[in-house]
Amino acid sequence: MTWFKIKNLQVELSIFVKLNAKRTVFVEIHKEHGILIALHAKPKDGEANRELINFLSEWLDFPKSSAVFISGEHSRHKRVLVPLSNKLKALLETLEINLLR
Repeated sequence: MTWFKIKNLQVELSIFVKLNAKRTVFVEIHKEHGILIALHAKPKDGEANRELINFLSEWLDFPKSSAVFISGEHSRHKRVLVPLSNKLKALLETLEINLLR
């Protein structure tokens, strides 16, 4: 399983979230689970999903309104469709270079 798929200038990200963390941070990219992100938010009333979108939009530099949940709104395993921003493109290129070494 790959943690991202590029489709028509958008990227589908596979994300696994750890809830109730001390702070919201990127943890790692895991072979099986995809991007691991620790969220400070609780899984109540969509709070964690909003925190995830806020974090992704700041980290990858895209408007919050352009992110769409494909699946996992009520799960720790999520698939989110986001625009292929310049920052995300640079991150993917950097990681691909590192993965090939």
